[in-house]
Parts: sequence; C-alpha cells; structure tokens
Amino acid sequence: MLSGIHLEGLSVVAAAAALAVLLVRGIDIRSDRSEHVLGAIWPDVWRLRRHIVPVIERTIPQLFAVGWAGRSQMVGVIDASPESVRQHLRRQPDVYPGTLASLQWTKIDGERVLEVGSYAERPEGLFGQWQTHVRVFPVPGESEKSRIAAHYELNPWYAPLRHYRAETFDVERGAVDSRELLSRFDWVGE
Repeated sequence: MLSGIHLEGLSVVAAAAALAVLLVRGIDIRSDRSEHVLGAIWPDVWRLRRHIVPVIERTIPQLFAVGWAGRSQMVGVIDASPESVRQHLRRQPDVYPGTLASLQWTKIDGERVLEVGSYAERPEGLFGQWQTHVRVFPVPGESEKSRIAAHYELNPWYAPLRHYRAETFDVERGAVDSRELLSRFDWVGE
C-alpha cells in the first residue's frame, strides 16, 4: 500500500502531466475548462513538502525554502483539527494547495513547529493575479486545534519575482480574508 507521501508524489506527476498536455495542445490554461480540470487534480503535498523542502534548504540555502511565519501573520487558533481545516479548505472551489510555497515554521512554547498545510484562496482562478495565503499549524498537545497564519499577496503563478520579493505582502487583509474563509469554525484564541 502506498503511503501518503508516495500518493502526494504521484499527484504531482499527474498535475504536471495535465499541465504539460494543456500547454502542448495550445489550450489556454486560464480558460474555465482548464481551471476546472487543474483545480480538480491540483496536488495537496503538505506531507511531501515537510520532507523535501528542508533538504532543499540545506542544499541550496539561498532559495529560502524554509521560513519563519512571524507573529504579524498569526491570525489565531481555531477549534478544529488540522485535518478538518485542510478538508474544509480543499472543498472550497477557489482554494488551491500551496504546492510551490516555502515551508513555514513558528515557535510555540520555544519549539519550532512546521506547518501542516498551505492553501491559497484565488477568486480569479489558479493563475489569477491575487491570493490569500493561509497556513495551518498544529497546536502541540491539542490535536483538535489549529493555529492559522495568513497574508494577502500576488500569486506566484502570475508574478513570480514580485511574489518572491513580497512586494504586495498584506497581513491585515490576509487575516480578514482567512477569518472569513474559516468562519464555520470557532476561533478560540490568538
């Protein structure tokens, strides 16, 4: 039986193949039909990212593949397990896993805690201009709670260099948007 990491790796291959087929056939990847196909198969690789990204960071540190989600990005704690939050976000029609995102960590009680999910709400579609980037962190010792960090920014598929330079990084709007996106859950702390 394949592990979650192996399945995530296969899903990356499937999404890359679908994207390649669309591009080779000259099909507009921003069309409604392409968005529908890609959105349905876009891989959620949070486990794979937790294994591979630290290796990338050690090998090519100038890529800044692993970063710190600072206090300014922390939106709060919700009364839901990380798995519940991931499922909820994946069910939203305009939310896509942050497959290419850096891996973020935060300090909780002096310990470095890696995210367990990265999602981008993109109302204009997978390749749209703007996104609200939501990151999910576990709360150590409380499996039914999740810490949320968020910011609003340019989509890396739309403007990779401007995104990477954080030219439009807005934590206040990210907090508002993420609270709305996760409003079905009870917010229980900061």
